[in-house]
Amino acid sequence: MIVILSTIFLLLGAIVLLISALGMHIFLDALSRQHAATMAATLGVILSSLGTMIYLADWSIAIRLFLMIVFMLATVPLASHALARAAVVSKMLVHKRHHEEVWQADKQD
Repeated sequence: MIVILSTIFLLLGAIVLLISALGMHIFLDALSRQHAATMAATLGVILSSLGTMIYLADWSIAIRLFLMIVFMLATVPLASHALARAAVVSKMLVHKRHHEEVWQADKQD
């Protein structure tokens, strides 16, 4: 039962990380790519860490993985905010093609 539960968490983490990588490839502008990287990758790492905690069932490793999760939850939003500010300062906000698609969608409504 423990193996099945940990495998489910590990597979969910891998799927979320794959979706994050696809989002990084598909999105055009810096802020959308940043959103795909931070949100999905954080969730993927947390799910993978939980799967590892369940599978190994060792307190010393579980404490380290828990501290890693807390560290990620504390630092990833800060890094994301810093990258967003850098994108705003360097005026890399919206890709031209994405802006035109949004403009056309607004015109049709």
